[in-house]
Amino acid sequence: AQETGRVVEFSCAIGDEMVDGKPYSQIVKIAKDYIDSVGGFEKLACWGLF
Repeated sequence: AQETGRVVEFSCAIGDEMVDGKPYSQIVKIAKDYIDSVGGFEKLACWGLF
């Protein structure tokens, strides 16, 4: 969404193993890599919620 400027919506339910065709493990790795790149969870938390 940030790259295209278009709204992106996904949903998942308990027991699902994938979101939009991506396994949770891949999504978690992407999120972890991003959090690490901004200095860890504490630095990310300083931004607050959007």
